[in-house]
Amino acid sequence: MFVNVWAAFLTSLFVSLSSFALIPMAFGYHAVVVTSASMEPSLHRSDVVILAPRGEAPIPIGSIVNVHADAGDVIHRVVAFDGRAYRTKGDANGTPDSSLVAAHQITGTGVFLVPFIGLAPVWADERAWWKLVGGAVLLLATGHAARRTWLRPHAPFGRWDAAPDRSQVAG
Repeated sequence: MFVNVWAAFLTSLFVSLSSFALIPMAFGYHAVVVTSASMEPSLHRSDVVILAPRGEAPIPIGSIVNVHADAGDVIHRVVAFDGRAYRTKGDANGTPDSSLVAAHQITGTGVFLVPFIGLAPVWADERAWWKLVGGAVLLLATGHAARRTWLRPHAPFGRWDAAPDRSQVAG
């Protein structure tokens, strides 16, 4: 029974977190996986940040933004704005970023956080293939155990001591 409950919990958690990360995309938002520790403790590696498209209004100080730079995208916090450019900083970093960020470099502002759902991309980036394979096997085994439990005929509601009538079960 423990395996069944654990399988149902993990399956529900995976489906829920995936939905929270993917559904906002239908409304113009986009998701970004956090791949570094520069924003800890606010954001952890493997968290997914849902970003709203950047509007025309100035971005408030304290907002988490995704910055498109030559070296790649960076998720940091806005710490200053001089009317023309933004200064950003990772929460775990001791000093602000050395270069200013132009408004057009900001691709979105963080509005929602989905924890841990980005583990697979982080593991792939680290080339931790054993974690990817292990996670896939665990997910498949969990889904298989949950499927077997959910498709099994159950006793009538409120009758935990009654066995199902096998003569009415197909197959």
